[in-house]
Amino acid sequence: MNREIIDKIVKASGVGRGEVVLVHFWGEDTEKEIANDFVKSVASMGATPMLLQQARSVNRDVFSVADESSFDTLYIEDVGKYEHIVLTVEDGKVTGSNHEQVSTFFASLAEAERTICELGIGMNPNVGSLCGYTLLDEKMGGTFHIAIGANTMFGGANAAGMHMDFVGTGELDMEGRS
Repeated sequence: MNREIIDKIVKASGVGRGEVVLVHFWGEDTEKEIANDFVKSVASMGATPMLLQQARSVNRDVFSVADESSFDTLYIEDVGKYEHIVLTVEDGKVTGSNHEQVSTFFASLAEAERTICELGIGMNPNVGSLCGYTLLDEKMGGTFHIAIGANTMFGGANAAGMHMDFVGTGELDMEGRS
Protein backbone atom coordinates (compact mmCIF):
# COMPACT_ATOMS: atom_id res chain seq x y z
CA MET A 1 0.00 0.00 0.00
CA ASN A 2 1.55 3.29 -0.98
CA ARG A 3 1.87 6.29 1.31
CA GLU A 4 -0.65 8.38 -0.66
CA ILE A 5 -3.40 5.82 -0.02
CA ILE A 6 -2.42 5.58 3.65
CA ASP A 7 -2.64 9.38 3.97
CA LYS A 8 -6.15 9.30 2.45
CA ILE A 9 -7.24 6.57 4.88
CA VAL A 10 -5.89 8.46 7.89
CA LYS A 11 -7.46 11.74 6.75
CA ALA A 12 -10.83 10.03 6.11
CA SER A 13 -10.77 8.58 9.64
CA GLY A 14 -11.07 12.10 11.04
CA VAL A 15 -7.77 12.20 12.92
CA GLY A 16 -7.45 15.61 14.54
CA ARG A 17 -4.55 17.75 15.71
CA GLY A 18 -3.61 16.98 19.32
CA GLU A 19 -5.31 13.57 19.44
CA VAL A 20 -3.56 10.38 20.50
CA VAL A 21 -4.07 7.66 17.87
CA LEU A 22 -3.41 3.97 18.45
CA VAL A 23 -1.98 2.23 15.38
CA HIS A 24 -2.54 -1.47 16.06
CA PHE A 25 -0.33 -3.66 13.87
CA TRP A 26 -0.61 -7.45 13.63
CA GLY A 27 2.59 -8.81 12.15
CA GLU A 28 6.27 -9.54 12.47
CA ASP A 29 9.08 -6.97 12.28
CA THR A 30 9.81 -8.01 8.70
CA GLU A 31 6.38 -6.66 7.67
CA LYS A 32 6.35 -3.54 9.85
CA GLU A 33 6.95 -0.94 7.13
CA ILE A 34 3.22 -0.41 6.55
CA ALA A 35 2.65 0.25 10.26
CA ASN A 36 5.49 2.77 10.25
CA ASP A 37 3.86 4.51 7.26
CA PHE A 38 0.58 4.80 9.19
CA VAL A 39 2.49 6.22 12.19
CA LYS A 40 4.13 8.84 9.94
CA SER A 41 0.80 9.76 8.38
CA VAL A 42 -0.87 10.21 11.78
CA ALA A 43 2.02 12.42 12.92
CA SER A 44 1.79 14.51 9.74
CA MET A 45 -1.84 15.30 10.67
CA GLY A 46 -0.68 16.80 13.99
CA ALA A 47 -1.78 13.85 16.11
CA THR A 48 0.39 11.71 18.38
CA PRO A 49 0.72 8.13 17.10
CA MET A 50 1.15 5.19 19.46
CA LEU A 51 2.20 1.96 17.78
CA LEU A 52 1.06 -1.32 19.30
CA GLN A 53 2.57 -4.32 17.56
CA GLN A 54 1.39 -7.85 18.14
CA ALA A 55 3.35 -10.64 16.54
CA ARG A 56 2.69 -14.34 16.77
CA SER A 57 6.33 -15.06 17.68
CA VAL A 58 6.41 -12.45 20.45
CA ASN A 59 3.02 -13.47 21.87
CA ARG A 60 4.12 -17.10 22.14
CA ASP A 61 7.30 -16.04 23.92
CA VAL A 62 5.41 -13.80 26.37
CA PHE A 63 2.75 -16.36 27.27
CA SER A 64 5.27 -19.19 27.65
CA VAL A 65 7.12 -17.38 30.48
CA ALA A 66 4.38 -15.25 32.07
CA ASP A 67 3.71 -15.56 35.77
CA GLU A 68 0.00 -16.02 36.56
CA SER A 69 -0.17 -12.55 38.12
CA SER A 70 1.21 -10.86 34.99
CA PHE A 71 -2.19 -10.23 33.42
CA ASP A 72 -5.67 -9.38 34.67
CA THR A 73 -6.97 -12.43 32.83
CA LEU A 74 -5.09 -15.69 32.95
CA TYR A 75 -4.36 -17.26 29.57
CA ILE A 76 -4.64 -21.02 29.98
CA GLU A 77 -3.27 -23.10 27.15
CA ASP A 78 -4.53 -26.61 26.40
CA VAL A 79 -7.43 -26.65 28.88
CA GLY A 80 -9.53 -28.91 26.77
CA LYS A 81 -11.27 -29.21 23.49
CA TYR A 82 -14.91 -29.82 22.79
CA GLU A 83 -16.03 -31.31 19.49
CA HIS A 84 -19.41 -31.62 17.80
CA ILE A 85 -20.99 -28.98 20.02
CA VAL A 86 -24.37 -27.57 19.08
CA LEU A 87 -25.37 -24.29 20.74
CA THR A 88 -29.00 -23.26 20.97
CA VAL A 89 -29.53 -19.51 20.57
CA GLU A 90 -32.86 -17.82 21.27
CA ASP A 91 -33.47 -14.06 21.13
CA GLY A 92 -29.73 -13.43 20.81
CA LYS A 93 -28.75 -15.46 23.88
CA VAL A 94 -27.18 -18.90 24.26
CA THR A 95 -29.82 -21.00 26.01
CA GLY A 96 -28.28 -24.45 25.87
CA SER A 97 -26.11 -27.05 24.21
CA ASN A 98 -26.07 -30.70 23.24
CA HIS A 99 -23.18 -31.21 25.69
CA GLU A 100 -23.98 -31.39 29.42
CA GLN A 101 -20.80 -29.65 30.64
CA VAL A 102 -21.19 -26.84 28.08
CA SER A 103 -24.88 -26.39 29.01
CA THR A 104 -23.95 -26.23 32.70
CA PHE A 105 -21.38 -23.55 31.94
CA PHE A 106 -23.88 -21.38 30.04
CA ALA A 107 -26.56 -21.91 32.72
CA SER A 108 -24.14 -20.49 35.31
CA LEU A 109 -23.86 -17.17 33.44
CA ALA A 110 -26.02 -14.08 33.87
CA GLU A 111 -28.27 -13.19 30.92
CA ALA A 112 -25.96 -10.37 29.74
CA GLU A 113 -23.01 -12.77 29.79
CA ARG A 114 -24.88 -15.28 27.56
CA THR A 115 -25.74 -12.60 25.00
CA ILE A 116 -24.19 -13.09 21.56
CA CYS A 117 -21.97 -10.08 20.92
CA GLU A 118 -19.95 -11.31 17.93
CA LEU A 119 -20.54 -13.76 15.13
CA GLY A 120 -17.84 -14.17 12.53
CA ILE A 121 -16.58 -16.32 9.72
CA GLY A 122 -12.80 -16.34 9.26
CA MET A 123 -11.68 -15.58 5.74
CA ASN A 124 -7.98 -14.67 6.03
CA PRO A 125 -5.91 -17.16 3.99
CA ASN A 126 -2.69 -15.72 5.46
CA VAL A 127 -3.39 -17.13 8.92
CA GLY A 128 -2.24 -20.69 8.31
CA SER A 129 -3.02 -22.45 11.58
CA LEU A 130 -4.72 -21.98 14.91
CA CYS A 131 -2.16 -20.61 17.37
CA GLY A 132 -4.17 -20.12 20.56
CA TYR A 133 -4.35 -16.34 20.18
CA THR A 134 -8.04 -15.66 19.65
CA LEU A 135 -7.67 -12.40 17.73
CA LEU A 136 -5.71 -14.25 15.04
CA ASP A 137 -7.49 -17.59 15.26
CA GLU A 138 -10.94 -16.05 14.68
CA LYS A 139 -9.76 -14.61 11.35
CA MET A 140 -8.22 -17.81 9.93
CA GLY A 141 -9.88 -18.98 6.71
CA GLY A 142 -12.38 -21.77 7.34
CA THR A 143 -13.04 -20.90 10.98
CA PHE A 144 -16.22 -19.79 12.66
CA HIS A 145 -16.34 -17.79 15.84
CA ILE A 146 -18.97 -16.70 18.28
CA ALA A 147 -18.48 -14.46 21.31
CA ILE A 148 -20.69 -13.84 24.30
CA GLY A 149 -20.80 -11.07 26.87
CA ALA A 150 -19.56 -7.49 26.78
CA ASN A 151 -19.35 -5.62 23.49
CA THR A 152 -19.04 -2.03 24.71
CA MET A 153 -15.34 -1.98 23.82
CA PHE A 154 -16.26 -1.92 20.13
CA GLY A 155 -19.37 0.24 20.20
CA GLY A 156 -22.03 -2.17 21.44
CA ALA A 157 -24.47 -1.69 24.31
CA ASN A 158 -24.11 -4.98 26.24
CA ALA A 159 -22.15 -4.10 29.40
CA ALA A 160 -21.68 -7.63 30.72
CA GLY A 161 -18.96 -8.46 33.24
CA MET A 162 -17.05 -10.64 30.78
CA HIS A 163 -16.32 -11.29 27.11
CA MET A 164 -15.49 -14.76 25.83
CA ASP A 165 -14.71 -15.94 22.30
CA PHE A 166 -15.17 -19.47 20.98
CA VAL A 167 -13.31 -20.37 17.79
CA GLY A 168 -13.48 -23.51 15.71
CA THR A 169 -14.85 -25.01 12.56
CA GLY A 170 -18.43 -26.00 11.99
CA GLU A 171 -21.77 -25.24 10.41
CA LEU A 172 -24.23 -22.44 10.93
CA ASP A 173 -27.83 -23.65 10.81
CA MET A 174 -30.47 -20.94 10.90
CA GLU A 175 -33.99 -22.35 11.24
CA GLY A 176 -33.19 -25.46 9.27
CA ARG A 177 -31.12 -23.78 6.54
CA SER A 178 -27.44 -24.77 6.55
